[in-house]
Amino acid sequence: MIKNKDIIIIGSIDWKTNWQTQHRLINSLVKQNNRVLFIENTGIRSAKISDISRIKDRINNWLKSAKGFKEVKKNLFVFSPILFPFPFNKVCFYINLLIVNFLLSNWFKTLKFKNDILISFLPTPLSHKIKNLSNANLNVYYCANEMKGIENKNKNIDKFENLFFGESDITFVISTNLKKKANLITRDVFFLPAGVELNKFNFKKVKKKISIKGKPVIGYIGAITEVFDQNLLEYICKKNPNFNFVIIGRVYANIKKLKNINNLFFLNEVKHDQLPSYIKGFDVGIIPYKVNQFTNSVYSCKLNEYLSMGLPVVSTDLMETRVYNKNFNNIVKIGKNFEIFNEKIKQCLKRNTKSEVNNRISAAKKNSWESRFKFFNELIENSIIHKNSNSISWKNKFLKEYNRFVYTNLKKVSLVLILFIIMFKSPLVPYLGNYLIIQDQIKEAKMMVVFSGDGENNYHNLSFQKRIIDIKKIKEKYPDIKITLTGRVAIFREAEIIKSLLVSEGVNKEDIIVIKEDPYNTYENIQVVNNFLQKKGINSVIFLTSPYHTLRSKLIWKKNFPSIEVIIPKMIDNPRSKLQWGISLDKIKIIFYEYAAIIYNRFKGWI
Repeated sequence: MIKNKDIIIIGSIDWKTNWQTQHRLINSLVKQNNRVLFIENTGIRSAKISDISRIKDRINNWLKSAKGFKEVKKNLFVFSPILFPFPFNKVCFYINLLIVNFLLSNWFKTLKFKNDILISFLPTPLSHKIKNLSNANLNVYYCANEMKGIENKNKNIDKFENLFFGESDITFVISTNLKKKANLITRDVFFLPAGVELNKFNFKKVKKKISIKGKPVIGYIGAITEVFDQNLLEYICKKNPNFNFVIIGRVYANIKKLKNINNLFFLNEVKHDQLPSYIKGFDVGIIPYKVNQFTNSVYSCKLNEYLSMGLPVVSTDLMETRVYNKNFNNIVKIGKNFEIFNEKIKQCLKRNTKSEVNNRISAAKKNSWESRFKFFNELIENSIIHKNSNSISWKNKFLKEYNRFVYTNLKKVSLVLILFIIMFKSPLVPYLGNYLIIQDQIKEAKMMVVFSGDGENNYHNLSFQKRIIDIKKIKEKYPDIKITLTGRVAIFREAEIIKSLLVSEGVNKEDIIVIKEDPYNTYENIQVVNNFLQKKGINSVIFLTSPYHTLRSKLIWKKNFPSIEVIIPKMIDNPRSKLQWGISLDKIKIIFYEYAAIIYNRFKGWI
């Protein structure tokens, strides 16, 4: 018996979802005085709009817990991490890994959690990393579903599931199809489908609860998801107006077409402890799943729960139902199409002898969770004993840990190096910077407007020297053009410095106008200049500023003061138009700052 162990379980569901094998396993382990950490589903696919309620639940769990950790009851802890919901995106994966690794490692240290056994239900990249980081003494993979999903939507999962099959000490599966799949990778595969909890689903002790009175009740327990055949349910409801159809469980699919059926009732989810009373109030239990690759790998929990209450069961033609019938003398009625499914329900209502009830209960007892968990206990305990007796030498263990450390840190260093190369050595950032630069065909205008300091890494800079060179070149081409100078005030007013230098270079003092206001930002700067230009009756200007500042400036001019024609010429410090490899840190800061400033200005409504 597994006792006094610290066990990590990586779940494929959230703790509050409808009762499943993962819940049964955890509760059984906790009862045997084991400490269990259950990590809620970290994602197998990218998030969708339909996941908003689950995301809200996860955020609420986080807010009500200690950074995602919560003690549900003695020795049972649930971890609800908030992560980027893109499990196969490499950037999101590494960020998620940093978050989970930091939180888990600190939690392990705080509780002195020994990580004796790890059981994973979720074969994703993040789960694989958690498995390796936890370094548990025994690794178990429990394949409780066809993880690729319906119509193979999660194709990326195969690679990682094969890793779990190959690396785990033991693999459990719930169906024949999944066993065949696992056996392609490993021999250590054991059949362990869902079992019924006989202490709950006890026909003699449970009191009947009739939710809908009057007519025969055809019932279903479980969630309404993509695998539920709504067309079949609609058909049997309309064919049998004298029957009541009751659905108990959460609805995850669009059931608009079913809402107006008079003899169909949705009771939402009830506590698992109360289900036996509701089932005892059914006349027939149904499993109306679509038949496909996914459902043919499913062993339905509800099958044995129905049977343990003596209830006749009608199922669609699922592979595991056929296997069950081979072992238990066709105890389940199978409807291969809508018409046959409907006929089987009627047959069950016409004939339901005491002998048949007893046979169903007997079959369920042979598939009890208690017997399943006993098998699990024995297998895990034997595996631990076997592993301890064949434990590797200290030398091999040291080398294994050393190699793991080197490999992990090598990946981290490689990631940092790749990011460094992308930022500083590749043409990516210069290429992004080129989109910030506006360069118009130069033509004559009455006024030249010069911004000093804007678009630089800081306001204590020498970029005004470059603007002086640009001003002189334009002044040589258009001698009569007037110059308006404006900009931030640093230690000295840079506009005055530019004016002094221009005068010393022979530019007529009367041709230079300094705007002495100290605007807070580019928008205010342009607003001040526009007021000045309107007073002078000027509607066309040559505009000089730092090259990376030109796009933001022109967008502000265009949105707020469209009557002014703004001409931005090529400036002396414009970067080369051809592909540029590598860039300085200052330029990187300017480029990213400008993109952030454009977003901010857009938010403010200035562009």
